[in-house]
Amino acid sequence: MEQRRKIAFIVPGLFIAGGIRVALALANALGEHFDSKVVSPEPGNPWPQYKVPIVSPKMPPILGSLLNFGKRVSGRKGKAGLPTLDFVIQRLTGFRLDEQRALLGLLKDFDVAIATWFPTAFIALQSDAKPMILLQDFPELVAETMGNVGLRLFKAVLRAPLGFLSISSYITEIIKSENPSAKIYYIGNGVDLDTFYPRKVTRGDEPLVSVILRRPRFKGSDIAVESLNLAAMRTTFKAIVISEFPEDEFRLKFRPRFPYVFYQSGVSDEELARIYSSSDVFLFTSRAEGFGLPPLEAMACGTAVVSTNAKGNMDYMVNGYNALVAKTFDPGEIADLLVQALDNRELRQSLAQGGLETARRWDFRLVVDRTRRAIEEELQRQGD
Repeated sequence: MEQRRKIAFIVPGLFIAGGIRVALALANALGEHFDSKVVSPEPGNPWPQYKVPIVSPKMPPILGSLLNFGKRVSGRKGKAGLPTLDFVIQRLTGFRLDEQRALLGLLKDFDVAIATWFPTAFIALQSDAKPMILLQDFPELVAETMGNVGLRLFKAVLRAPLGFLSISSYITEIIKSENPSAKIYYIGNGVDLDTFYPRKVTRGDEPLVSVILRRPRFKGSDIAVESLNLAAMRTTFKAIVISEFPEDEFRLKFRPRFPYVFYQSGVSDEELARIYSSSDVFLFTSRAEGFGLPPLEAMACGTAVVSTNAKGNMDYMVNGYNALVAKTFDPGEIADLLVQALDNRELRQSLAQGGLETARRWDFRLVVDRTRRAIEEELQRQGD
């Protein structure tokens, strides 16, 4: 019997974050085709539905530094030339040098090492495995969290000799802008249709608008609340607010002028699916996203969507068919679309039907299949 190839998804830790979850979901599903594991500096799993094995150091490693990334990309056109790269990574990301070194040691028996956050690409590149990256990062995120030095580091990764797994056309464009000859596998993203589907929920007659508020500026929480404030002056609704901000901070920071039900972030998928299903409209106002999964989850639950053009979400979002998409980030324009959707039942039903059809075409199982084929092609392309 042919031995299955060993693949490792390298994560910077196991905490609640969309990118970590996508990595775990893929690693879990790919276990049917490969000997698949997640390599993490810490044990544990915040999503117990994913049974993929987690490999982590058994004891704190001796402090070490990454081998010089420049050795792997020296002589390549446009190399970043960053000094003391290992130190820069630690200062920018909090990803300690001993953690980096420990993860590198865990990769010695794997055939493929897949980075899931761009700083972990330096670990994949130094391993003996075929280096790939599940690219979910984008300039707006990197600039806000790491500044200009982080952007330079990000561009160095884009120019590196990696096999790129791209989650959207926007991500593909980012890669090509720095590395026109890169090998890119478009895998997209998708929704778990076994979890996100229309639920029967008991609710009153008052229209409901659900919204998820996150701290990063690029997530557009300020746009969302101001849009709701403006819409509340023209029509009646209650908002279902799922927020990273505690309620006191939410009220002080945003001064909402609309009735709402408040949930602190951390709701389960089951509860989130029920919230989507109970809503007449889901509001999404990100300035930029690598993909932007929540609107697709809402569509899968039969909910009409009002959204901004956040770049990555335009792979699946079609204005007038499955969403009302604003041309700008102006809260006034977004409020107009929100009022239009809330006051027009036939429009909501049409958008919801288009969303259900869209969600079926963006089943996460298709992402798994594209990823499997990409890994197999990368192994064949680079040779054994």
